[in-house]
Amino acid sequence: MAASNDAQLRANMLEHFGAYAFIEHDVCPLTSFTAEIVGAAVSLGRDGYKERSERLCAIFCSSTEPNAIAAWGSRDWIVISNALMFRLHKSAEALAPQVMHTVGVKDTRLGTVMQKAKSAPGFSTAMASCLYIGAVGFFAGHEVGHHLEGHDGYYLPGSVRLRDASDQDLKLEQQALEIGPDERGAIISRQILTSFLLKFYNGETLSQEDQAEYQAVIATVLSVGLFSALAVIRPRSIGMKEASEKRHPPGALRAWMLSMYLSGKIKECCSLISSPVQQQIQMVSLDIAAAESVGKGAKEAAILNRAKTSEPLGLRAAGIRRALFDPDLPHHLRTLLEIRSRLRPTLRPR
Repeated sequence: MAASNDAQLRANMLEHFGAYAFIEHDVCPLTSFTAEIVGAAVSLGRDGYKERSERLCAIFCSSTEPNAIAAWGSRDWIVISNALMFRLHKSAEALAPQVMHTVGVKDTRLGTVMQKAKSAPGFSTAMASCLYIGAVGFFAGHEVGHHLEGHDGYYLPGSVRLRDASDQDLKLEQQALEIGPDERGAIISRQILTSFLLKFYNGETLSQEDQAEYQAVIATVLSVGLFSALAVIRPRSIGMKEASEKRHPPGALRAWMLSMYLSGKIKECCSLISSPVQQQIQMVSLDIAAAESVGKGAKEAAILNRAKTSEPLGLRAAGIRRALFDPDLPHHLRTLLEIRSRLRPTLRPR
């Protein structure tokens, strides 16, 4: 196996996964299904390479760390752990009934078809399968983004960066390099899941009203599927001043930016959905996914139990609502965008 003989890759594995072992894609139904999703992400990523696209490869590992990384060595590696698969599977299974019943998808034409459809092996419903595709598509697409933008120009030995930078400045640089991959992850998640959802359409001629309903359901599933990634991103109540001490942008900021990107695409592609309905889909989808990301034993979970039912409980509990009203958030984002622009000439885009 090429991965086992790649010294650079092995060094990254220890840092990000701890104790690990490479595993085949077909060790269980979940890894086989995941391999289909990741394979689609790799294919989309290779389309963006100007040369030697075969360098981009994905492999799986067994680890207790729910993680995915982009690594460089003999190839452009994407590595995804089975712990990440298990966490996203759990999230998809928890969110699927909410999408069907709480949001009301079960009462729609598309929802009826999905309830009768066969689910992927290892999933209880077709809806859970769809949400899992959205989340895995995001993480795989995110790592594709690191490769397409050529972040090895920053991370590998001999790369150009601020040599005399403080530890905080280095972390801000690393945060800045996560913005593009997050958007790429959202793009690829939407592309893969949209293709999968079209399988539930039987080709019948629909009235404009029914088309609008279809668009609303697809927008909802795309949104909740993407936001299922919050189960691992785990936005939390943290001030922007403390945020500069992390290697990734604050989870609340990432959630907000993903929401803004996807809502723009929904507005562009789902023209029959009214603006109020689009806003409702965005808010409800983000809220229920954020709520699921809060562990039952976490102190933030208390917010879910004591807040008024009319409030966006998940957004409050996960710290997203607080972050949106933090006056330091726009400044933090501007700082990251400026650093990203400054670092761009040092990268090696594919």
